[in-house]
Amino acid sequence: MKLNSNIRQTFRVAKIELSSMFYSPVAWLVLIIFALLIGYDYANVFDSQLRAQSLGSGLWNVSSAIYNSWMTGILKPILRNLYLYIPLITMGLMSREYQSGSIKLLYSSPVKNSSIIFGKYLAMMCYGAALMSIIGLNVLFSWLTVENFQISMLLVGMLGIYLLILAYSAIGLFMSTITKYQVVAVVGTLAILAILNFIRQLTALSRKISACNSSSSPSLEISIAFSTCAPNVYKLPGIGIS
Repeated sequence: MKLNSNIRQTFRVAKIELSSMFYSPVAWLVLIIFALLIGYDYANVFDSQLRAQSLGSGLWNVSSAIYNSWMTGILKPILRNLYLYIPLITMGLMSREYQSGSIKLLYSSPVKNSSIIFGKYLAMMCYGAALMSIIGLNVLFSWLTVENFQISMLLVGMLGIYLLILAYSAIGLFMSTITKYQVVAVVGTLAILAILNFIRQLTALSRKISACNSSSSPSLEISIAFSTCAPNVYKLPGIGIS
């Protein structure tokens, strides 16, 4: 009975948070911008495929060309820009409660702290599912129009993006719990994501340098590794400032 009561409280907090989230124009604005950018990229890539087909060029691995190609795939820009969307939503999860004083009502009510946190996180899981539904519409259209479409590959990719959204949401929720200022929560979340991105770039760089041990031209491999990682490292101060 106690477990069922905690679950009901969690769902109640999540429901209230979702209603409060979508009363704000920020959540709708992020959804609209996310949909417009994905739709624009998808239309450009799909148009290039149709144009190549009309010119008689052979199409090869259309699924990867639309979604996973290094040059034209739409999933890579989503992964690169995802850190810009999530902090705008998570900045007010707990900071808004601190700033308005409603956190005192939550503490005085028979609701556990764990139910509050899990409820807020459950609301972000639902919002992440709304973002993924936009990608799902593009995948569904491709599945209906592209012959031999690799739906399994796209489902795995969508699962990875959704898990990344949940990871960013957890970081944003943590930053929102330690300050009552939403701007500070946004800047703190972006700073943590910048540090994690820097660590990822260093890991990739170390792997490429370690691969030089078995290479016939180590200096060439090292120069390639630095040339590919340096531009991303230079972007880190801008990420932290924004």
